[in-house]
Order: sequence, then C-alpha cells, then structure tokens
Amino acid sequence: MKKLIDAVSIVITCGDEIFAIQRQRFLKAFPGYWAFPGGKVEKDDESFNHTHELLKNHDLRLIGALAREGEEEIGINLKELLDSGKIESIDLLGLAVTPDFNPHRFSTYFYRIHLKEKTPFKIDDNEAAVARWMTCAELLENYNKGEVLAVPPVIKVITELGKNPALKSIPDLNF
Repeated sequence: MKKLIDAVSIVITCGDEIFAIQRQRFLKAFPGYWAFPGGKVEKDDESFNHTHELLKNHDLRLIGALAREGEEEIGINLKELLDSGKIESIDLLGLAVTPDFNPHRFSTYFYRIHLKEKTPFKIDDNEAAVARWMTCAELLENYNKGEVLAVPPVIKVITELGKNPALKSIPDLNF
C-alpha cells in the first residue's frame, strides 16, 4: 500500500457563493481541473500558533497548512482575517482519501472558511488559470455540461453545499 500524504483543500464561501479555481494546464497533478485552493501539509505547518475561538476544535497542523496554502495561492492571511472578524466560521467538511490504485495517495481534509464578506484575493498565476466566485449551482451546471473537469470529492462538496449552504460536515467524500 502506498503512503498517504496529508493535504488540505480550502473551500471558501460567502453568502450562497463559493470560490473555485481552474488549475493551470501545465501542472502535473490534475491540469485544467477545477478545484479549491490547497495542497500538501508540510512539516513546518505544525508550528502554526494562533489562539482564536474559531480554531479551538481544529488540528493546528492542518490549520497551519490551510494558512500557508491560502497565503501562497490566493494571498490571504488567515490570522488577519480571523483577528478582523471577517470569518464567520471554519468547519472541517470532511476527508477524502485517494484510492489505493493511484500512484500518489492523499488524505485531503476539506475545510470550509465562511466569510462574512468577500475579501480580495491575489491569485498565484502558477497555480490557477482562472479563479472566481460563483454559485454551487452554476459550477455544477458547468460540470454537467462538460465544461468543467473536477474530481468526485469536489463535485460532492459543490453538490451538498448547493443543497444546503449551512452544512457543517459532508460525510463520505471519498472517491
């Protein structure tokens, strides 16, 4: 069995909209696919240290990865967003584990950050070809028309949040 690598996926919502990116076509993993910002958990992520009520029940190593990936890919500072009161909630929606037949296996933790108001993002062009806000219904419609490529856990997140934007968890995100 191949080693599982921990990763995070940042599902950012505001009102009834969700923020998604289309990955650059030159990336090795899932080129051109629509996804949420995120990536592998790194050793230094465990040094993340911030005291805030919204973080009290979360694994700070995973939150550290969330903070680092958010800064790298979309230019957000999680600590500043928390301290300014712009985040309404942070929820671990669920965990998706890559099937064992895949050459690279990930345990991806899907975290939703629900913002009180949209914040400006500074998109890393090396990661995202397109980045935008849309409703879950719009993204799902584009997927159903064959205009969007996405892995099953991303489609499940979009589908379930489209049905109920207030969801705090989505069981069984596996492929």
